[in-house]
Amino acid sequence: MNKIRFSAFLFILALVANVSVAQKVKVLPDSTSSKVFSLMTYNIRHGKGMDNNVNLARIANEIALVAPDVVALQEVDYKTQRSGGEDTPAKISELTKLGYKSVFGKAILFEGGEYGNAILSLEAPMAVAVIPLMGKEEPRCLLVAEFKDYFVANCHLSLDEESRVNSCYSISSIIKEISDGKFKQDGKKIFSGKDKPIFLCGDFNATPESTDIFVLMKSFVWLSKSESFTFPSDKPDRILDYIFLYKNKSGIKLMKEFEKKSKGMASWVQPEDIASDHRPVNLVIVTSDKFLVQDILEEE
Repeated sequence: MNKIRFSAFLFILALVANVSVAQKVKVLPDSTSSKVFSLMTYNIRHGKGMDNNVNLARIANEIALVAPDVVALQEVDYKTQRSGGEDTPAKISELTKLGYKSVFGKAILFEGGEYGNAILSLEAPMAVAVIPLMGKEEPRCLLVAEFKDYFVANCHLSLDEESRVNSCYSISSIIKEISDGKFKQDGKKIFSGKDKPIFLCGDFNATPESTDIFVLMKSFVWLSKSESFTFPSDKPDRILDYIFLYKNKSGIKLMKEFEKKSKGMASWVQPEDIASDHRPVNLVIVTSDKFLVQDILEEE
């Protein structure tokens, strides 16, 4: 069983920073009175690691090390044969021992169950929608959860470029409808219509210079912008996983708060190289004048 210990604190003085890390870290506000929002996006490959073993405990451990408020998961099984009929999001939540609520969004039917995206959150969502997206090789979906102060949207886009580009246009349109309070599903209004920050995250199967990301950047800001690669986890050579912020009124206000230094933001790619074929991407937003970076040292 792994034992976790933490090294001494290190200060990051910049209020908007991407943290390049050689070992696992946890980013915290400098003051216990500072408000914090933290988000992780993680393609878990249904728990199959680089050693080809399926081990949900390793995924849960990576989440628990950072303990984000919200976790967006991609490539998630739900009651499939290969997962032993288990509710994988709920199982991962249980293994973290952090009390996450879990919601699942089906992209396809698979092995007697379903396969798609999931969101784990410490706060129960106010509303949830699963919206189909294009995929040439298989259907994809966008999972959107509304919380009291923000939205989180989670996707895993196609391997086919045309499908990805079309999906990016669809996502931009859908998120605008949600932000404007006009989104309906089956003729019913799903979300509150309140202006809130909307975070879009996931595995986009596209590198930063691609057309798909260019399409998204017309409507979104890339918050997790980084030189740290996310895939493949053992020898990463590209970025496929992102956290974006929608440019609505609340999003623009948040970006101005970063500029005025009334809020700070830090993001990093956790150097986890075995639990999945992707590395988790993390984001922390604080009302503080500096961050603390805490080294995580794992011992057998």
